Amino acid sequence: MHYTETAKNTRNVYTLIRNGQFNEAAQLLNRQLNVDHAVTTCIIPQSFLKSFTFQNRAALSLLGYCCVQLHNFIGASRCYSHLVLSYPHSERYRQAILFLLYKLMLSMVTAMCYYKIHMFDDAAKACGHLAIPDLNSDMHKLMAAIKYDINDLPSSKAYLSQCSNDDKDNEMNWGCICFKEENFETALQHFITTAKRGGRTLDLLYDLAVCYYKLKQYSQAMRYIEEICERHAAEFLQPDTRFSAEGTEVHYAGNKGMLQQSVLIEAFNLKAAIEFKLKNCISPWKSHSMHSVLYLNAAQAIANMPPREATRLDAITLHNEALVKMANEPMEGFAKLQFLCGQTRFPPEALVNLLFVCCKYGVGSQMLITSTGACCHVIHLFWLPFNQGHVYVKQVERYDSKSVLPPLTLELRILKYEHDFIAAIIMQPQSPEESLSKIETLVEQQGDILQRLEEQLSAAQQANDEDVRSKIAETYNEALQLYLPVLMEQAKMYWDKKNYRQVEKIFQHSADFCGNYDSWKLNVGHTLFMQQTKYKEAAGFYETLTLDSSAIVLANLCVCYILMNQNEAAEELMRKVEKEEDKLLLTDPDQRLFHLCIINLVIGYENGILCSLPKFLSLARLDFIYTLNAIVCALKEQSLTTECV
Repeated sequence: MHYTETAKNTRNVYTLIRNGQFNEAAQLLNRQLNVDHAVTTCIIPQSFLKSFTFQNRAALSLLGYCCVQLHNFIGASRCYSHLVLSYPHSERYRQAILFLLYKLMLSMVTAMCYYKIHMFDDAAKACGHLAIPDLNSDMHKLMAAIKYDINDLPSSKAYLSQCSNDDKDNEMNWGCICFKEENFETALQHFITTAKRGGRTLDLLYDLAVCYYKLKQYSQAMRYIEEICERHAAEFLQPDTRFSAEGTEVHYAGNKGMLQQSVLIEAFNLKAAIEFKLKNCISPWKSHSMHSVLYLNAAQAIANMPPREATRLDAITLHNEALVKMANEPMEGFAKLQFLCGQTRFPPEALVNLLFVCCKYGVGSQMLITSTGACCHVIHLFWLPFNQGHVYVKQVERYDSKSVLPPLTLELRILKYEHDFIAAIIMQPQSPEESLSKIETLVEQQGDILQRLEEQLSAAQQANDEDVRSKIAETYNEALQLYLPVLMEQAKMYWDKKNYRQVEKIFQHSADFCGNYDSWKLNVGHTLFMQQTKYKEAAGFYETLTLDSSAIVLANLCVCYILMNQNEAAEELMRKVEKEEDKLLLTDPDQRLFHLCIINLVIGYENGILCSLPKFLSLARLDFIYTLNAIVCALKEQSLTTECV
């Protein structure tokens, strides 16, 4: 009877296996083996080995096979491990164990690959096959990283909590989560704790630098950047090759694989961001020439990176190059941002900056469609609430019909104030009056904020509280950076209508906030100049900008002098320009300089226009010879013909 029952069970097991019902077969085998555990766990107790028989051997072998078919490699490995212990000379069982180890490692590697290419759902599924006690910690860390990258921070924390307390990566991972929650102080403490435990890796040094950057402690951040450069030079480069964050010219001679292991590129990008940030921070108090120097510093940080082919540049470097180019070569910077946003993957900040660049240069309604070659990407934008009242998160879904990857979803953190500004500009061609009304509302709102901050700053100064004063001053500066573009857009709307008196009133109302900004002074000077009755006042603003000015500013200033009967002052300024051009030609005889040429042409053009106006006849006659001489000089200097003009 016992034999009949066994035969019946054997027949049932093979029938289930033949029909592909592996789960049912495994359950039947579990009962036959008297193993009181679910197949998904399949933990074989030690007591089972003591009663191991040939009959158990067949059942255990079949159970291992079923576990493999169910992708339960843990259960299968335990079955075959016991078989190897009992039958050490069986090559078949040894091969099965090796196969299972291979499958387990393959699952781990597959999950990592999916994670690296941002296919997070597939990575999570691959992790589901890794319920191995010895690999649990690695699996939990990988799942925490997956949830971290899709911004599911609660789930990321849950997985990280399941990791072993002895795991050396725990402290650093918690710091990363705090950083993403914008709790930079706590994140910094986690990173410092990791460093004290002897884990001063290049990655950790970079994390520390970024934390200090976010906390606006730029000198501390620069210290860690310099340490990264020194460590990289010592560990990865040839003895005669060194990098420096101070801008020293170097030549890279290291291995590309080693470069990828380091964070040198990230460090130089961070240095560029610091220099770029410092440019914005000093704007209310420093001169225009200092702005140029700091833009050059940011560009120098990027130039000091290890030389790479243009096709091998990473997205962050390309994005930062675009921002630096905006200062002097806006079209090239715009092209780089447009190219980035046309890629399958790109930094979210690139799209935000592209939107603002489109606003600045009047691209308008075309800003939400980016085309590169024959590939057109459709971008859908919609708002999501965020946990801070004054901040929105904009979720962006991008679809690329030619890509095998899933649609890209980005979260762009952007102020509601900035969103309203962009929306107002977009609607300007269709609803100019409504657009102007929205812009004026934004200017008024931000002006009220600046006034309140000024009062708080004054109170902090009277209380001699340096820490509070410093924080309020920084907040004021950030608010001012938001105020200026909207103010200039409001002024531009009236400028386009040639309502220069209204533009002047707008600038008068903002003088308390923006009076130290060179861009504000420049635009006030242009506004006064265009009214044709306030050349003296315009000259007063232009004169403060002559140390580092464009040709048109110098030309307008010369025109102001001439129209105020101060020809000697105009000639003196032109002599200074000519002297500076001569100095530059001594260093590089082949370069072409146009400042003096443009000044002469503008003087001739402006005075020529005045000749046709009856009310300026006497003045025109006074400067007519001067005007002709200026035009002739301009033509001779650049070997131009009247056809060129």
